[in-house]
Amino acid sequence: MSALCMPAWNASAEAELVDAPLWEAGVGLGAVVFPVYRGAATTSFYALPLPYFVYRGSFFRADHNGASLQVVDNERFQLHFSANAGPPVKSSDVAIRAGMPDLRPTIEFGPSLEIQLWRSRDSETVLSAQLPVRAAVTLESAPRSIGAVGSAFINIDRQNAFGLKGWSMGMRMGPMFQTHSYDQYFYGVDPEYARAGRPAFNAAGGYAGTQWLGSVTKRFAHTWIGAFVRYDTLDGAAFAGSPLVQSRHYLAAGIGFSWVIRTSSETVRIDPARD
Repeated sequence: MSALCMPAWNASAEAELVDAPLWEAGVGLGAVVFPVYRGAATTSFYALPLPYFVYRGSFFRADHNGASLQVVDNERFQLHFSANAGPPVKSSDVAIRAGMPDLRPTIEFGPSLEIQLWRSRDSETVLSAQLPVRAAVTLESAPRSIGAVGSAFINIDRQNAFGLKGWSMGMRMGPMFQTHSYDQYFYGVDPEYARAGRPAFNAAGGYAGTQWLGSVTKRFAHTWIGAFVRYDTLDGAAFAGSPLVQSRHYLAAGIGFSWVIRTSSETVRIDPARD
């Protein structure tokens, strides 16, 4: 923790609000590398345009973390609805899945409760608990439900990290959980697809591994840059015995930068430690 240059904690410290544009828009480039699914040995690399859009409304918000709908928002609690997405996987590109149905792209949507646990006296560091729960569906001509996912993260956000003015850093860690149907979609092997080296497997659902994620961002006058690294361990996961799990380690990383082209003349008051 000393590397964060963290000051003393103060549970009752109040947020120091600053003015920020209601919205910002721009465009840039991003690159990300990750296994095609958690537990896969096959890796994907994407380099693609990176739209930059920030909206700081009282109900709808969007930033580099995604878009969300705010239900409750005060200094101690935030309850919002947010989404996550997963890419498609062609089974022909993953040797262990040869002959099995492709994995369709997915979208997950659901509520997330964030509870502020501590705030530093200088108001630049916030420790919080994040409890997201999302239902997942496939994106195809006839979408279908594939279950739900949930997590229990401890998150720390630090402004002016490492003594560098304007640099923001975030870290989070915690266990993840998935329902039987979600695990079965990604890791189950129906008897008709069993073969030598790939026996039938029925996923149980439950504990789904632990995640560690770190990110850094910096907003300059007309540009934004950011990078992240994520590591998951699947040791002890309910689906770890699946023949489709070739690695119990998941490592993903990405970097991006954007030019901020337009900003709103209207401003809103924000908490920079949680923006």
